[in-house]
Amino acid sequence: MRILHKIVLINLAFLFIGLRVVSQVQINFQPSAHGRSLDGITFFQINNQTSVDFNAALRIIISEEKAGKVVEVNVPSLQVKKGLNSFNRIILANSQTRFSSNSTAGMLKQTGKLPEGEYEYCYELSPAEDKPGLQDFYENCFHLGVQPLLPLLLVDPVDGEKICNQKPPFIWQPPMPVDFNARYRIIVSEVKDKQTPVEALSFNLPVINVSELREPRLNYPMNIKELEKGKNYVWQIHYSVNNILLTKSEIWTFKIDCEEEKVVKGDDSYRELKIGINGDFYVANQKLKFAINNVYNEGELKFDIVNLKNAEKRIENLPKLILITGLNRYELNLAEYKDFKNGEHYQLAVQLSNGQKLYLRFTYQE
Repeated sequence: MRILHKIVLINLAFLFIGLRVVSQVQINFQPSAHGRSLDGITFFQINNQTSVDFNAALRIIISEEKAGKVVEVNVPSLQVKKGLNSFNRIILANSQTRFSSNSTAGMLKQTGKLPEGEYEYCYELSPAEDKPGLQDFYENCFHLGVQPLLPLLLVDPVDGEKICNQKPPFIWQPPMPVDFNARYRIIVSEVKDKQTPVEALSFNLPVINVSELREPRLNYPMNIKELEKGKNYVWQIHYSVNNILLTKSEIWTFKIDCEEEKVVKGDDSYRELKIGINGDFYVANQKLKFAINNVYNEGELKFDIVNLKNAEKRIENLPKLILITGLNRYELNLAEYKDFKNGEHYQLAVQLSNGQKLYLRFTYQE
């Protein structure tokens, strides 16, 4: 009897799975792109693979792991046509929204934004018509951990800066937390006479327009003509998730305005570490100042310094440094270590948590 009971349960389980697999009406929602706001949950799609158009009632429920039910949106009538149907905030005009009495719901009602928490978004679709191929009810739920979103910030070149490098690298700090599917687009345009930075970005043909970047930096593309001396430029970063533009950075300007880049004694700037090793040497006047833009895990900074005369031997007893998310700036007093010799060349190497290595070559000067 027990064996028969198990067989019946197994058959029912396979039947249920089969019904889900062959469901011809699917509801799709991208919580990472739209799950932070009340308006955002209206940006969803219904893929109707049946042979009929139909009307349906829709209910959207947002729940939070600790607070429970947060809000319920009821749309009494929704037209679903054959094929892919895309919806947006227009459906709110014909809907009823009921907020719960908890603090999470109160914050959403007041600001339109969801506070930090673990959320579930459930879409329930009930066809109002009895037509061939339709089920009585369709449901799909999605999950998202909402964390405070820090702004997208430009780092280098600095706004209004005059630089010598006609092929400068571009560095920015991504909004936190970083989505796995995030991509960046960088746009750099020349600012012509009497133009504002906004006009330059809007109307001028970009000198750099690179998309699908995964890292928050761009080394100057080798196939693009170098920037021209004496000219002003403007740059901006676009941040997208799953091809949906979520935010843009501020607009910064810079100018190519000197004959050659010179590092003089007493230079107080922080040098950005690079992925590749080039032939340039930064002059470290007793102190080594360097910067790292980290989008990965926090923790102890893994780094070493070697004298290029003997690259197999590392400098010993260097201090422990902590790496945080975002822009990190460090200052090492090299004069405290006997291994640093005046006029000799050294290499700093850093390894990030994803295994990527960054480098800076420098000459020690007393």
